[in-house]
Order: sequence, then C-alpha cells, then structure tokens
Amino acid sequence: MVNILSAYATGNFNSRLKISDRYDDLDAIAESINMVGQELKAVTISRNYFNNIFHSVSDMIFVLDRSGKILDTNSRVYNHLGYSKESLLTKTLDDLTGSPKPSLTKDIAKQLKQPGDKTLKDYYFKTTGGKTLPIQLSASYLLDGQGKKNGILVIVKDRTAQMESENRVIRAIIDTQEEERKRLAKDLHDSLGQELVGVKFAISSMSENCEDAREKLFLQRSDHALAQIIADMRDICFNLLPKALEDFGLLKAVRELCLHTRMTHKVELKITSDLSFPDLPQQITVDLYRVIQEFINNAIRHGKTTWIGIDFKSTADRIYISLEDKGKGFSPGKVTKGMGLQNIESRIKSHKGEIAVHSAYGKGTNFQITLPLTY
Repeated sequence: MVNILSAYATGNFNSRLKISDRYDDLDAIAESINMVGQELKAVTISRNYFNNIFHSVSDMIFVLDRSGKILDTNSRVYNHLGYSKESLLTKTLDDLTGSPKPSLTKDIAKQLKQPGDKTLKDYYFKTTGGKTLPIQLSASYLLDGQGKKNGILVIVKDRTAQMESENRVIRAIIDTQEEERKRLAKDLHDSLGQELVGVKFAISSMSENCEDAREKLFLQRSDHALAQIIADMRDICFNLLPKALEDFGLLKAVRELCLHTRMTHKVELKITSDLSFPDLPQQITVDLYRVIQEFINNAIRHGKTTWIGIDFKSTADRIYISLEDKGKGFSPGKVTKGMGLQNIESRIKSHKGEIAVHSAYGKGTNFQITLPLTY
C-alpha cells in the first residue's frame, strides 16, 4: 500500500492494489485507494490536455482577476511580448499598453457589463524591446461552479500580419489614385490648357481688330471668360499635382499651398519648422501633402476657420507634424462622411504612423501626426 501511495505521489496512477475474494476492511480500503488513483489519473489527463491546448493555440491568452491583475498566461504571451511569466504576474493589462490612459482594464470592465463576449479593437501592446504590437482583444467572464464571476478570460490576437496586408491594399489604392491625378494634371495642362490658351489668343486678337462695338464687347467678354476658365484649370492642376512637390519637397510645396490658399480665402496660415526637418521619400511626401491639403480644406469648408497653424518637427528616428485650426471644431466620435478622416488615417497608417485627433465643438481642431523614419 505504501508503494502505491508513493507511486501516486510521483504522478504514476497506473498501479492498483489487489482485492481479495473475502472483501474485508482492508479490501474496502484498497478499493477506495484504487478509485482515488483512477480519479487522479482522469484529472491529470484532463489537466494535461487543457495545458496542451492552452499553450499551443496561436493567440495570446490572459487570465485576470476582477481588478485586472494577470493571474496566468499561455506561452504565446512570452513569445510575442518578451516578458517572463514571473514578471507578467506582477502586472495588469494597462502595464502592457505602455500608457495608463485610456485604461484597457476599465474599458474591458465597461464592455462586460452586458452579457456575452465583447471584442475591443485597435489596441496596442508594447513588447519588452519597445516594439508596438497591434492587437485585437476579446474578453469574457470566468464563472465558478456556482455561476459566480471570479475572473476574466482575455484572448488577444496579433494583428501585425493582417495590418500589413491591409496596408498593402491601401497603398495600392492610394498609389493608383496618385498616378491618375498625375496623368490627369498632365493631360489638362499640356493638352486642354494649351488649346484654351490658343483660343483665348485668337479671340483677343479678333477683339483688338474688331470695329463693330457690339461684336467687340462680345469678344472681350468671351476673352475674360476664357481667362477665368484657364485660371480655374490651373487651380485644378495645382491641386492635382503641385509642381513644387516634385521639384522641391514637402515644406516648399506646403508653403506654396498656403500662399495659394491665402490668395483665394480670407484665412491666415502660419508655418513653423525645424531647420533639420529631413527630405522624405516621394511616397511619404505625397501622402503628407495630401493630409495637410485635406486638413486645410476641411478647416475652411467645415470649420469656417480664419487661422491655421502647421508645425514640422523631427528627431533622429521620427517626424512630428502638428495641424491646428481655430474653427468650429467637431466631435471626433460623430464625424460626418464628407470629412475625409478615414482617408487621412489610411495614408498615415500605411507608413506605420500614428495620428491623434483632438477636437470639440467651438474649440477648433488639432491633428498630431507621428511617422517613423524607417527608410
């Protein structure tokens, strides 16, 4: 009997005690010990089976207490984030986001006030190496045998590959749009523009040589209308493809855009920049120009602003662009479809950048853009 108990203590539950034919008190004890061995074996198999599943799934799994403290994790967490299990058991999920605000733990608790699992998107974890990991998170309560909530199960999916795939699609769409803009601007300027200039020259010449006062007035008006059409067409070409953007880079093109905006709208534009602000690759230059162009258009059209500020800063590995207006503002959570914010975010995120939008009714709008210099 001692040998059997020693075997059970080491995890060997296959040994059994023999039961005699007389079935006395000792046999009853032996049978009870055998039953304990069978139950322990079943429990061990179930536990091992659970542990194999727990550690083999591709997603990160966290078990939290009701306050959000981490009680247990699977091995995928260590692989993705670089923490040891011992260090993780002293943390909360908020510690893994790299920022205490907004609180991920409070957000989960808020979402779980309603029955069933809730999926929380667009969160980021920070690895021990400082890398930002995009994640998709779902959470549900853990229930004990009496159905009481005694913890929270959190399943986290690494969205890096998914976001890279989405960014490739977005980049293909954006690049196609830019190529079409370039082609259209060139066609308008080189073909239609030259033809209109030729027609205007002919009408202007006819007007100068015309002796009939009525016909001369008609030709002068036609000449003026054509001049306005040509000016409008040049504005369209400028918006489609600013020449300064290709020739001189982002800062020069933005200054030219602001000068053009001052001439056509009653708005003050202030540009500040670091002397060390770097030259950027063409793709990033075009995208940032489009974002600034969209911001200015929205600030004037929707925000009714009379002042816009644009600030360029940089460090060794990042650039920072601040866009600000003093217009009507809006609620970022209730953006109208025509505002173009989705297009702006797509352009920034396609370069692994981040954009923070701050606005409120009556308090203007501010965009804070951060882009890594990884080229």
